[in-house]
Amino acid sequence: MTTLFYLFSNVFHIYATYQFSNVFLQKKKESAKSDIVLFTLYYIINSCAYLLFDNRLITILSNIIPFILIFLYYKVSLFKSLLSAFVLCVFSIVVDTAVVAIQSLLNINSAFFDEGFVSNIVLLTLVNIIAKSYFKYSDQIVKLPIMYYITVIFVPLGSIMVGYFVAKDLNVISLILSVIILLMNIVILYLYDNLVNMFSQQYETDVIEQQNKAYLNQLHLMQESQMKIRFLKHDMKNHIINMQSLLSAEKYDQLKDYLAETNDYIYSNNVIIDSGNETIDSVLNYKLAPLENNSVEKSYHVVLPEQILISSFDLNIVICNLIDNALEALSLLGENDEKKITIDIVYKQGYIKILVGNSFDGIIHKDKRTRKNDEINHGIGLKSVQNIAEKYGGLLKTDVSDNWFETSVIMYEK
Repeated sequence: MTTLFYLFSNVFHIYATYQFSNVFLQKKKESAKSDIVLFTLYYIINSCAYLLFDNRLITILSNIIPFILIFLYYKVSLFKSLLSAFVLCVFSIVVDTAVVAIQSLLNINSAFFDEGFVSNIVLLTLVNIIAKSYFKYSDQIVKLPIMYYITVIFVPLGSIMVGYFVAKDLNVISLILSVIILLMNIVILYLYDNLVNMFSQQYETDVIEQQNKAYLNQLHLMQESQMKIRFLKHDMKNHIINMQSLLSAEKYDQLKDYLAETNDYIYSNNVIIDSGNETIDSVLNYKLAPLENNSVEKSYHVVLPEQILISSFDLNIVICNLIDNALEALSLLGENDEKKITIDIVYKQGYIKILVGNSFDGIIHKDKRTRKNDEINHGIGLKSVQNIAEKYGGLLKTDVSDNWFETSVIMYEK
């Protein structure tokens, strides 16, 4: 029975090791079959070494060597492979030692503890926390909510307590219950991870939809501008005759008015920003269009090259979130309040600086959170901006003075 307990417990130990490897390895989806084969062999080697030799050193080596070989198979450098194996070994030893110490201190006598099920639950929990916090994936759009960490901590703790009471003895019932408890932990973590991924994908979809609307708006502006230019070219002969007539008659004021009218005709569309970077211009024109026919004092300064070595998708997330927050703050002001917005986006050699400032009602939380109803999505937006800034080695900074709120973001080209 002890052997059966070990074999089932070791399945979960190898699974925790597999999850640990995912922290360091950037594997493709096609690698799933390879993972199954490699970690099955890992399980067989490790289990046989323990059962046949019953030697601690051999058992440790049977954990480390296959792990290193798997890393080398995925073309990871020898140094990183050795480092990963060392970290895994240290983690396992620390967890086992801590569990044994607690078991001895509290005088716990339970097969659930003795046969390594508790150690595997703790190891799996730590791996998930590390994978989702310290080793953040570069394409992760949103930070995980605190509820994730509460779930990751309290579900295993509850499982350990239940396991202690229902799996005390070495028998078939205890084995089945122990396996079920561990499976429940894995399933809960798996489902919650999928929920977080779905939420992140939905957020990404919303951003893409907003970006597409901005591109469509920019296309309409360009088509309108081109159409007016064609009309102007068609009537250019008549315009030249009229201007020559005014010039000959020395009617300079009328000529000036005529030229101004012609200029207004050409540029009488909704092109607000024209920096030359079509991607950023389209987003800004789309977002700032609602401000054109109201009393908001506007100041825009956008100097960008056509191409920037920063993802357009990431730039759109940053710009859209900052402008949305500014527009929301302006909407909360009264009719007699001063309304002002400044946008300064400048590219310098190797980095881009985005600054959005706006007047607001002076009411703000200590942690600089919004007061609007959609506070959850607002928080996610700011976290997304911070994540993206950090992704490009930059930073997000906010400044508040009197009734003025300013947010600046620096992002370095990759």
